[in-house]
Amino acid sequence: MIYLFAIGGTGAKIAHAYTMLCAAGITPKENISVEMSFLDPDRSNGNVGRANDTAVDYAKVRSAVSIVDSSPFLRQEIRPAEETWGPLDGVRETTLAELFAKSTLKEKHPSLASLMDVLYTKEEQDQDLHYGFRGHPSIGAAVLADRFDPAAENSPIRNVLKAAEEAAGKHDSISVILLGSIFGGTGAAGVPTLAKGLQSELKRLNLTNVSINSVLALPYFGFSFTEEQKNNIGLFADSASFLDNTRAALDYYYHTEVNDLFDSTYCIGLDHYARMPTAKEGGADQLNPACLVELLGATAIHDIASNEGKSNGLVMLSAYRGGQDIDAPDIPVLSQGDNNLKMTRFTALSLALKAIVFPIIDADNEQSAQYPWVRDLLPSKEDSWSNIVGDMLPLKNLANSYLRWFSEIGRTTPNLKNVLGGLFRDDSITDMKRLIELLRNYEKGDDNKALYHLIEEYSAASMHPTNRGNGVAGIMHAMTSAIEKVTSSGTSR
Repeated sequence: MIYLFAIGGTGAKIAHAYTMLCAAGITPKENISVEMSFLDPDRSNGNVGRANDTAVDYAKVRSAVSIVDSSPFLRQEIRPAEETWGPLDGVRETTLAELFAKSTLKEKHPSLASLMDVLYTKEEQDQDLHYGFRGHPSIGAAVLADRFDPAAENSPIRNVLKAAEEAAGKHDSISVILLGSIFGGTGAAGVPTLAKGLQSELKRLNLTNVSINSVLALPYFGFSFTEEQKNNIGLFADSASFLDNTRAALDYYYHTEVNDLFDSTYCIGLDHYARMPTAKEGGADQLNPACLVELLGATAIHDIASNEGKSNGLVMLSAYRGGQDIDAPDIPVLSQGDNNLKMTRFTALSLALKAIVFPIIDADNEQSAQYPWVRDLLPSKEDSWSNIVGDMLPLKNLANSYLRWFSEIGRTTPNLKNVLGGLFRDDSITDMKRLIELLRNYEKGDDNKALYHLIEEYSAASMHPTNRGNGVAGIMHAMTSAIEKVTSSGTSR
């Protein structure tokens, strides 16, 4: 069992990337379940919401597809937590001064109030933390240390402790993986705090069957606030300070006992910043495009899971020569076995669903019924069309989320080339840009032999007894069969 804790916006984006790898069938071990939890004081954070919604859609599609269990995709079980845990849940106080009762300290413990003034500026003490810790890990560390009670009923690690006790009785082990940035506010403060709390409880319960691992993102993106934003929002995360924050954090990890917390640690970064859109204060608007570092973080999760959290003292280094294009062999996990082909095929599957299936399902019932595969694949005629469309929604969401995620990585990493191999025999596709171009040409009604060949294969597969009448599962399986027939390593049809 693996417990994944995505802490802050960057942690959520790494978790989202891992869900995308699992959707493509790139999984470490199929018999391992992953429980995915999100931790953020900003419960409405757009990055967290996107990652959680995608994990929920993944679980729903996987449950439906299990009817036809031979699908090569969605092999990993992912169980998203019911809700995001926030350190300010259930309290009215939203500033540092309020949380630590600064006014009371002045009266009863003036020396402690003075110490607080030494450690934090007035602006830091009075900042509303509803939207997070504003890139100030010192604020996050204080709040989390005060608010995080490992033994509490709503503790994010409660399930871990319970599972560890049950696993110990069976001589089994579990792995905990903490995801976050090392340069921001929530992740930088949350990863070591959560690890300390978990380790303390494990020692108290005399449990030795849990490995604690971390995936830490080094600075990899930059953004800017407008002057109006700077004047109105108070404290804000400043990307110009990311490197200084990182130096301080790494020094802290190196010189303190925190270094003994983790069985394995993966630090991932880029030598250039991906530029983000104009920064947002927080909430649902804080929804940044996906970046390569998050995909690399997802491969680190894959590696930890493959080794069952046992690092064996190894120090792993992965790097590429700056200035050159990044290819599939440069990305851990994608270079293993047929994983690159799996991602190619799932991309093709998502595009085919978007171009061929979803427009027809979304159309009027009578118009859709003229297609033979609709009659073959969908459940009985007694089902209402609204139920059929509703059943298809998680698959539609998942496919669209995957395509958006992959295309965003292509945009934020200009030197990312050839991650996808040749896709169709008639049209050798070498990158996402070409793939999107093919889709757009199809949507315009252009004559594209590859996609029409795909439609022929899909219609034929829909008549297979395994697929007929199986709705979402039948559609996934039929389209997967068609994709496998029209994809290859580049030979001509």
